[in-house]
Amino acid sequence: MARSRSQAGLGAFLAERGLIDETDWMEVVRRQSKAQVPIGKIALKSGMLTIREVQETLRVSAGSKVLFGETAVELGFLDMDQIGALLAIQRHGRPPFSQIYSEMECVDPVVLKRATEEWESSNR
Repeated sequence: MARSRSQAGLGAFLAERGLIDETDWMEVVRRQSKAQVPIGKIALKSGMLTIREVQETLRVSAGSKVLFGETAVELGFLDMDQIGALLAIQRHGRPPFSQIYSEMECVDPVVLKRATEEWESSNR
């Protein structure tokens, strides 16, 4: 299944149709966030950063609210185009909301598939 352009849109679509409730929605968001691979790990695996640069970025950003990517840019290790590429890789690596809904068994899989297809076709 193709990943949607706006997973939040799919959640709202399912909620409007009474297929999920707010509790289910929040659990899906939590599970998806938990499954997200950190940008530093992606940058290291892709060769955009060395282990020393990842460690330095983590050291500088520790205890602050500045994101890893912002810190790496400030330190001159990455540029904004590279951050964009890393975010795209990160986004692509997350399980789609529909998969998590299915795993949670909060929506009948056939109903979920139909609703997801309907939502995707209306967002093309």
